[in-house]
Amino acid sequence: TIGYGHISPASGWGKAICVLYALFGIPFTAVLVTNIAHHVGDQIRKAALRVHKDRPSWSSSLIKRLTGIVLLVFCVIFFVLSPALVIWHVEGWTFLETLYYVFISLSTIGFGDYVVGQQAEVTYWPGYVILIFTWILCGIEYLATIFELISRGISGLDTKIGGAKKADEDLNSEREVGDRENMVLETTV
Repeated sequence: TIGYGHISPASGWGKAICVLYALFGIPFTAVLVTNIAHHVGDQIRKAALRVHKDRPSWSSSLIKRLTGIVLLVFCVIFFVLSPALVIWHVEGWTFLETLYYVFISLSTIGFGDYVVGQQAEVTYWPGYVILIFTWILCGIEYLATIFELISRGISGLDTKIGGAKKADEDLNSEREVGDRENMVLETTV
């Protein structure tokens, strides 16, 4: 749902079709992105488990940190710097403007103040717009995967906290049983 604002339907029919398309297209895209993010997240977790199996001396926290660093470096190189260098070269914007465009696009804000492929004085090669479209789709998917991993991590914290509460409850229950047994022993002795 980026919506840069430089293209919009002009007729009533065009607006109606756009609304109908959005009513079905946005949920379908959300389900598709979520399912792909789950799958990619599962593959990342499986890779981390393989590392843990191959390197049993490495702690889980080290593997989590390394996985996070690799994902961050991959994200910065393939979804921020590489596209920014291409866009910067083709569009002639400053590098800061290009980084701004990259972030605004991948975060699906899309203000419309910078839009690729729209300058009349620039001759664009035919694959440029397709490349940008592919980059946006893959970049959004990558960010969805990162959000998926973060949400599963937070859910894991809930489980650990819930597990800690359960352990506390079990410990308190054991203490109560122990106290009752001590009372029985004291009354019989």
